Amino acid sequence: MEILKVPNGALRLTDLESDGACMFADGDAKKIKMIAYSGKIIKGHWYWGDLAIDVSGVKFDRDKFPVLEQHDIAKKIAFSKKPLKDGDMLTLDPNTTKFVDTPFSEEFQKLSEQGFPYQASIYAVPTKIERLEEDAKAEVNGYTMKGPGTIWRECFYQESSVCVFGYDKNTESKAFSKEEKTELEVEELSSLSVNEDAETETEIEQEEEVKFMDLKQFKKDHPEVAEEFANEVEEKMKKEFEKEKETFSNTIDSLNTRIDDQDKKIASFEKSEAIRTENELKAKADSIWDVALAKSDLRKSLYPKVRKHVSYSDFVGEENVLDLEKFTEAVANEISDWESRTKEEVVLGAGGSNRDELGLDGEDKKKQLQENKDRVNNLLKLAGHPVKD
Repeated sequence: MEILKVPNGALRLTDLESDGACMFADGDAKKIKMIAYSGKIIKGHWYWGDLAIDVSGVKFDRDKFPVLEQHDIAKKIAFSKKPLKDGDMLTLDPNTTKFVDTPFSEEFQKLSEQGFPYQASIYAVPTKIERLEEDAKAEVNGYTMKGPGTIWRECFYQESSVCVFGYDKNTESKAFSKEEKTELEVEELSSLSVNEDAETETEIEQEEEVKFMDLKQFKKDHPEVAEEFANEVEEKMKKEFEKEKETFSNTIDSLNTRIDDQDKKIASFEKSEAIRTENELKAKADSIWDVALAKSDLRKSLYPKVRKHVSYSDFVGEENVLDLEKFTEAVANEISDWESRTKEEVVLGAGGSNRDELGLDGEDKKKQLQENKDRVNNLLKLAGHPVKD
């Protein structure tokens, strides 16, 4: 066993021979189809040289694995169950791969449906590697690999990514070599060529630099094509923006209409509730008046006048609750006042069947009756009516 310090970027591999990542429709469900690794030899890797991954030696240490964009853990696209070992290939099962609800996933789905050529890349950690020296040969995934090169005989799969460009094409090998390094405990095997008689070197210093054409260089070498491409992209973006703007505007209008309808319903409900509450308060107040007046000595003709002097609204609190105790007390006091006032009043020139109401007795009562009789006789004489003694 050996300890190797390997740049993180060297563990992320793109197989340019695979079909990459794309979308396909299964009924109405969108699914991701990815050949993560074709089983073929990855030519000219900046760190490993020619590289092959023995699919039979790929291991999985959990049940679910992420699908990212450019191996960036912040850009989540989907997740899958264990990839399938499809013959000598490593593929994601469309039926066990689920998209997640992120802007990056939505963009990937949208662009894939439009035909954007994404590539696939995997991230794995080798635990057993085989070094092939010059002219040495080895069998891997049904292919014969000729050295120099490296075979990962065993490794642990970590995740798959969709990439615009393969991860091992993102930059030059010198930039990768400056990355933070990961310590790997690996079992290293060595395969010598049949003509190798000299002592094998234990370390191979690799200075290979892989170059690719970036956007800046592309604009410099092909300015007309770059401008045409930029104009086409700009026009397409404008159309997409206008379409989304219209959709958004229609959504806002629809929401505003719904809000207006809800406001009207709420106002109508509040009105009905206010009227109902007011009617309940009035009914309670009327009931208290009815009971109190029925128990009083007042004439019924006075009831409407008495009621006007105590308003129930003066006893309703902030929460529209009638203070029954205080209101009942005020009603009782008002009725009592009316009762005391009507008893004290004496109306002259009027009589009734109940003469005891005068409050007289004995000689005073006889005298008062005689005076009343005399008044009546005088009135009759003035009117021209005969008077009987």
